[in-house]
Amino acid sequence: MTTKKEHPSETIAGSVESFIPTLLPYKQELGINLKIRPLSHRILEKLVPEYKFKLGQGLVEPAKPKALDIIKNSLEEQLPIPLIVNIGTSKWFNGTNPDRNIAGFSELLMFEQLSHLSHRVESVYPRGVTWTILAEDLTNEWLYSRINPLEDVKRNNQVYLESLNNMLQTVIPYLNLQVEMIRESDILQQPGSEISQYHDLLDQNQQLFREYFEAVIPQEAQFLLQLGPNNLDQETWEKYVSNYLSCLTVYQQLLSSGWNGGVHPYQREYYSRQFEKSGGDQAKNLEYISAYFGSVLARREFKFVQRAAKGKKTIKVAFLRYPKGTNNKEKTAITVSQHPLYGHGASHQRISPWAAITNLEYDSRQQVSLRVRPIREQDKDPELNMEINYAGVSVPVNIFSADIID
Repeated sequence: MTTKKEHPSETIAGSVESFIPTLLPYKQELGINLKIRPLSHRILEKLVPEYKFKLGQGLVEPAKPKALDIIKNSLEEQLPIPLIVNIGTSKWFNGTNPDRNIAGFSELLMFEQLSHLSHRVESVYPRGVTWTILAEDLTNEWLYSRINPLEDVKRNNQVYLESLNNMLQTVIPYLNLQVEMIRESDILQQPGSEISQYHDLLDQNQQLFREYFEAVIPQEAQFLLQLGPNNLDQETWEKYVSNYLSCLTVYQQLLSSGWNGGVHPYQREYYSRQFEKSGGDQAKNLEYISAYFGSVLARREFKFVQRAAKGKKTIKVAFLRYPKGTNNKEKTAITVSQHPLYGHGASHQRISPWAAITNLEYDSRQQVSLRVRPIREQDKDPELNMEINYAGVSVPVNIFSADIID
């Protein structure tokens, strides 16, 4: 059992002050690129989209070719490069702590990161990029209310999104961002009953995935035995999909709705662990997991990304914890989120603007790093409290000792 030790707060504060410039604002990276390449390829290098992940299919085709087409079209029309990122809407899934469910250090890092990407592109293409931030308010209200009071969830989501929008409007002139935040509810505020239809689809999809899991889970033990410990055999999985899943009526129903490849058991286990961190044991049950996968499918079916981009093709950024290499030269500023099967992408040491809090931690040498902590751990006492003043806003930052964090 480790104990909380005394620390020289001035030394720690000094370490934090020297660490923050490594996060904000990356100005050292905007150098001259002497390599002779077509402009579209140089822009792509600044964005660094590597792979595309799609639940049900895992790692699919590299994202670069499609992104390159979008960049070329923008160049031909002399327009900014369109980028879109999906965001969550609440840190406390259970609807509690509305006063603390507000934008803070994580979100400030997120906006700075978007600004950094914009500046990278502007260094080779003055028209830069435009950002669309798509908030999943309708989806998350429905999903979180599967296990929590709806009114509490709606209140929390509203508090978070209002605080996020207030921060965004403040930092835009400081960070020189071209950005628009839009909610799912904004997209569906049209004549007709689209919101009601969307809720009905979410309910139907939850039922469909529950039937799917009930049919396949009894068969998965045998499949996992074939894999062996810590050994993902993609060929075995593909045979399982072809020889077993494709014979199930419920799988064919998912297929006809746009879901392909089933749900690998490792994927289900991965998301179950993530849900437990934020929602507790009740978020691990089959009903909630079915609701989550059902909501992913429903968002596809309602084409929220395309509609938020007003029908134009856009490069979708899978947000984004924090750039690999926070303390070294490898700051590409964009990376796909960690995938439950393949493990590519970000680690959990990087920012998480929602469902968790980004803090700082220091070790016995007063070396400082980012630390993402689940909401349920927020009652632990920090070693030191500071405020970061940046881009017109002031946000609190908690600093913890690595010696007392599990």
